[in-house]
Amino acid sequence: MDDPKMNEQEENAMDTLTRGGCSPAACSAVWVVVGETGEYSDYSEWNVAAFTEEEQAEAFKDACKREVERIKKPGDGYPRVREGFKHAYDTQFHMDYTGTDYRVEMVQVFDSFTPNDKGHRP
Repeated sequence: MDDPKMNEQEENAMDTLTRGGCSPAACSAVWVVVGETGEYSDYSEWNVAAFTEEEQAEAFKDACKREVERIKKPGDGYPRVREGFKHAYDTQFHMDYTGTDYRVEMVQVFDSFTPNDKGHRP
């Protein structure tokens, strides 16, 4: 794509929408803030919140990261949560020895779904 304002994720989503037979005007997207912790077999992730505006999702993600720093127990070693502290924005918050991070993912929203024999998305 030639639009300098679109990042790679947006370009890929636009390509997917077009290939699936859905014009951008007929489909929309939400931005989901995802929490994650752990690695390998102990890795887990969870959806925290969804927003209709990407900027709001990014701001929420940043607030979640700042909140982790606020409630993290100071000191050396593995990150731990200070006793009696809870994450103000993430009700499913948990942390292991790798800490907790957040990211934003774009998810397409469709008004309806009608299966077809071509294997295309709506």
